[in-house]
Amino acid sequence: MKTTIKRTSKQWNEIYFKYIEDQIKSADDINNDYGANIPDTLKDRLSFVLSCFNSEYNDQYNKKRYPNLTNRIADWFMGLPGVIDIDFENYKILQLCEKWGVIAPDAKEAQQDKLLEGWFVFIAHYLLKLAKKHKIDIDYLY
Repeated sequence: MKTTIKRTSKQWNEIYFKYIEDQIKSADDINNDYGANIPDTLKDRLSFVLSCFNSEYNDQYNKKRYPNLTNRIADWFMGLPGVIDIDFENYKILQLCEKWGVIAPDAKEAQQDKLLEGWFVFIAHYLLKLAKKHKIDIDYLY
C-alpha cells in the first residue's frame, strides 16, 4: 500500500513508536489497576505490557494456535487488554492513518480494508521493535 507522505523509515518508526508509547497506560494507572509498583519509565511499562501478555495469553495452546509471536500479540490486542489502549474502531484507525499520511482520505474501500485487516499485526510488530530498541529481553515469550 502506497503512503501519501514520503518519510524515512526512521521517521515512520518515530510516529509508530510514539503512538504505542501514548497508548500504554501510565505507571500510575497500571499501579492503580493492577496493584503493581511500576516505575514511570517507558522501558518498565513496556516490560509490564509484555509480562501481562505472557501471563494472560501466551500459554501453550495459543503458542500452537499462533506459532508467530507477532500474531499472538495481535490476537491478544483484539481482546482489548487493559494495559494498552490500541484503537480498535475502524473509523478511528482510518482517521489516525490518514493523519499520519499512511492512507489518503479518498482511499478506496479495498485499501481501507487491507489496512484494517493488518492493523493489530502492524501494531504488534512495532511493539516488539520498540521493546528491542529499549533492549528488553523477549526470549521468554517464544
